[in-house]
Amino acid sequence: MANLWDHTEPVRPGVLQYLSVGCTTRCNLACTYCSKEGVARRDLDPELLLSNIRSAREKGLEKVELTGGEPLCYPWFSRVVEELVDLGLVVLIVSNGTLLDRPMAKTLAGLGVGVSISLSTLDPARYDRMARTTGGLAKVQGAIAALREAGYSRDAMPVLAVQTLASRETLEELGALREWAKEHGCGFI
Repeated sequence: MANLWDHTEPVRPGVLQYLSVGCTTRCNLACTYCSKEGVARRDLDPELLLSNIRSAREKGLEKVELTGGEPLCYPWFSRVVEELVDLGLVVLIVSNGTLLDRPMAKTLAGLGVGVSISLSTLDPARYDRMARTTGGLAKVQGAIAALREAGYSRDAMPVLAVQTLASRETLEELGALREWAKEHGCGFI
């Protein structure tokens, strides 16, 4: 199975096939590389979001990726995801994983939603320093385990991937992260 985040579908000129939507600026972390610190908390109006996606679907839209901030902080997350799935779209989310528990993993798996977990280090202290949190890496690893238990894999829907941001601080970990993702049944982005 091709990596759904690679955007390798055949191009159809004039057709919006893929859409990435930052549905909220809310996030439960304050990562040094991504923080929306100082940015007003804003959420896309769910009616506006769904109306635009319905229109795009009529014109050929096939895949929607929900990002943030943290999409699980979006107040209408469940409703919007269910409606996107009902439209017959491939739905993906990019999450930091710290809010993703077993019940949510089962729900997302049941809907066939692809999940990409942001993970740029396997060092607990470095993770906490970068995300400005405590115990964050263990939560992310727990989320990945919950997703795997719910039926996620790197090779079939529902698909699971680890998404890594390479920086000077984490560059030397790329090989280890790729291997860790493979060992834990995750694709690697």
